[in-house]
Amino acid sequence: MTKSNLKTLVRPPYRPGAASKFHEVPFDTHDAREAAAKLPNKERQRLVEFLLHRYPTFDTGWNMLRDCHLPVDEGSPGAGVFGGLYGDTRTGKSAICKAYIAEHQSYVAEDGEVYPIVYIEAKASFTPSTLTDQFFLKTGARAQATRVAQTTRDMKAIDRLIRHRTEMVIIDDAQYLLFDRRRDEVPKFNSFIRSLIEAKSFAVLLVGEPKVRNWVLDLPDLSGRNYFEEEIEHFDRSPEGQENFQLLMGGIDDLLPFAEPSGLGEPDIAGEMYEYSDGFLGRAMNLIRRASWTSMNEGHRRIKRETLADWSRRMQWKTKNVRPYFQFGGAL
Repeated sequence: MTKSNLKTLVRPPYRPGAASKFHEVPFDTHDAREAAAKLPNKERQRLVEFLLHRYPTFDTGWNMLRDCHLPVDEGSPGAGVFGGLYGDTRTGKSAICKAYIAEHQSYVAEDGEVYPIVYIEAKASFTPSTLTDQFFLKTGARAQATRVAQTTRDMKAIDRLIRHRTEMVIIDDAQYLLFDRRRDEVPKFNSFIRSLIEAKSFAVLLVGEPKVRNWVLDLPDLSGRNYFEEEIEHFDRSPEGQENFQLLMGGIDDLLPFAEPSGLGEPDIAGEMYEYSDGFLGRAMNLIRRASWTSMNEGHRRIKRETLADWSRRMQWKTKNVRPYFQFGGAL
């Protein structure tokens, strides 16, 4: 694929209301790149950290959140809707959620604070009580008293969501609540998620690995409650998957605050990035961020290939078929 082919990528239309913390305006002229490279490093670091490039798989996830949250344009929120967004780790699910949430921030109304979307990132360390505490913390309150019964904690958390006019609850990494738990915790987590759905006062979206889908489908009384789903996949090794990954790398390169393009969308670099990440965007972005920050510290006008090579070595995540990456026979 030639460099000119990269320009055929059609960007999804701009969506009004995008939160300013996300950076999605490309530096597509020489002057724009030079200006970006002269910004303070703290601002350049922020631009890389909150870089957002929309691509077809991103739109698939985005549309899932929108269909769950606001099923009708300019209509009412999807109270009682139950959805699932699934995919392997590092496929970009959390990034899509956070970008969507950024357009629906909390605000103060005449009758108090409103939290349109409450996003909980589940952890393996959560207990049933600390999970419900998260709903209080994410809506501007302190955690509940430790001796409150779990059923009471659950209902108070749901009442708080209703009081603050929550329209959608997102539980990310839901597999941490549903699998490999202590026997006494499983029914409590199950009961709380069921209570959220049965409240029918807001949409509920579970985000996680594909096995979460199995949990849902094993409970027909839940999957029959206005349930629908979508799956996010990594870029596969098909010609189309490889081409889409290369186009995405080119789009990301256009957003990096350097004086010159880093060539991420060139066939050789994009190919190595794919081999390093196995097509998982999250792993590629982790590498690009680290290489960007090193390049800023060293005053380079772009990310050099040897910087990518060094960080791919330091961020090696595979246990099989490990090899050096970005070895092109010379420094560029």
